[in-house]
Amino acid sequence: MVQDNIVLKIKSLTYDEFAPKELIQQFKFLSDPPHRLERYLKLGDERFRFEIKEALQSNQFVPLITNSQVWIWSEYDIRLAINSDGFTHLLLDNL
Repeated sequence: MVQDNIVLKIKSLTYDEFAPKELIQQFKFLSDPPHRLERYLKLGDERFRFEIKEALQSNQFVPLITNSQVWIWSEYDIRLAINSDGFTHLLLDNL
C-alpha cells in the first residue's frame, strides 16, 4: 500500500493469487482477443497464468497514470484493474 509516495505496507502474493482464475476466465469473453492470447487460453489456465507471469517479470504492465489502479498490458493494449490483492478485472470499454 502506498500513500503520498510512501510505502506503508507490503504484502506478498503468489502469481496464482495475483492472477486468479476469475480474471483468466474474463479473457475468454473477449470478442476478438489477440491471437497469441487466444492460443494460450486454449492451452489452459496455467499456461495463460505463465504468460501473465512473464509479462509481469518483463515490465509489460504499466500504470495508466501514477498511483493508478488501472494498468495496461502494453503488448496487447489491454487495460486491467488492480488492487492490493492483485488483478481484479478487465476493463473492456476501451478494447
